[in-house]
Amino acid sequence: MAKMLTSIKRFIGVSGERKPMDCPNGSTFFETDTGNMMVFQEDGWNLKDEANIALRLEMIHRLDSLLEEAKQTNEYLEMVAGSLND
Repeated sequence: MAKMLTSIKRFIGVSGERKPMDCPNGSTFFETDTGNMMVFQEDGWNLKDEANIALRLEMIHRLDSLLEEAKQTNEYLEMVAGSLND
């Protein structure tokens, strides 16, 4: 059975209003006067597109790290295999 981990909250109001800080990541605040959709992340409220960009950059960094680790592992394995063939 699936278990709910968080309950995303949705808010609506004007941009100058104080936004709540005790909500789960992914919660949204629609600013009626600007049309901006804000998304809550651990560090606070961010413009939706900016939040997506930050997440994409983090994913790219993680993928680069994983690819570098895989490259080093392959080089090590090739070195071990070469020494076994000698």
